[in-house]
Amino acid sequence: MMSDMERYLMILLAVSMLAACQTKMEQPDPGTGLGEIYLTAPAGAMSVSVDLDGLWRVWAEEDWISLDINGRDGRGAFTFSYSSNESDFSVSRGTRLGHVIVQSIPQMRSDTLYIRQQGIPDGKDYYTRLSGSYIGIPDTGLERVDAIYMNAEGLDLSYVSAMASEVDLAAVICTDDMMASSLAASWQGQSAVSGHLLFLSPQEEMTSVSSVSDPASLTVSFKGVNYVLADFSEEDADRLAQLRSLLDSGYNVPGASSRWVIGGSFYYCSVMETGYPDTPAWFPSSPKDEAFEADLYAWDNNLVDCIWMVSRGWTPTYSDEKGDWRADYVYASGSVWNYMTAVSLMEKDASMSHTPVRFTLKY
Repeated sequence: MMSDMERYLMILLAVSMLAACQTKMEQPDPGTGLGEIYLTAPAGAMSVSVDLDGLWRVWAEEDWISLDINGRDGRGAFTFSYSSNESDFSVSRGTRLGHVIVQSIPQMRSDTLYIRQQGIPDGKDYYTRLSGSYIGIPDTGLERVDAIYMNAEGLDLSYVSAMASEVDLAAVICTDDMMASSLAASWQGQSAVSGHLLFLSPQEEMTSVSSVSDPASLTVSFKGVNYVLADFSEEDADRLAQLRSLLDSGYNVPGASSRWVIGGSFYYCSVMETGYPDTPAWFPSSPKDEAFEADLYAWDNNLVDCIWMVSRGWTPTYSDEKGDWRADYVYASGSVWNYMTAVSLMEKDASMSHTPVRFTLKY
């Protein structure tokens, strides 16, 4: 026969097991995914509508996301705010993924809404896609632009036209005025031409065309961003003076827009490409070398060298008697840099003297 103490222990064990089962039964069902919201790198906020019956709770699992409420009773909404994930030359932040949990109290179910915020360009094509039937968000209306900057030296018309047809906007330095005029005349879309400089687009979005002869440059406005194409090919020219003149003609004009992409063949040295194992011996090693004055001036004017920001190394784009080195640049103003989701050097054809640069903006 069991003693009183044994009976007491058995009863205590049974009560404990029952309590454990009840606790387990009361845990919310892990639920399902509600989809993913894609955000650009700058800080911001977004409202999410919730169409549920009864009480519901909401919270974020990451500290870079904050919510204005912790729940509602029935149909309602919450707003989540998110901090900046922007990068600059000293800080490189990767794309990040957050989790917002929406818990239905009557149904004891916790669903997850994923929040993906863009970081430094990684070449991946993220987008908003919702799968939950009871949530909704405003139309984000993000603009997307695929663009290419290329120097067509050594290329024929058909090759350049084929490359331009793959993107929303192509900036082309042609070998001469005749090549630029011929491409513009045969192009099935919109074009802007000045001398040997050319912009091509299949869309009817290009406006505000302007050009400068010294140095040779062409500027267009496309979907709210100013794109500048320039060619500093004149030998023995003062590269700093050329860049200063280029920026003063548009980018640094008082009251100018803050959205700029400025690129082309500049034929000066990148101060960021010193000191790497594959940097050639002839390349200047001191940041104070006058070969870097133009590039330093660009950085001082809040222009970000998009090629170096992604490669973080020695990145040749051009071949001459010195060997392979980078003569080509794509700079972006600070805000536009943080709209970039991809920056890459395209495969160089055997006939190319320069490597084209392709990039994608989302904003």
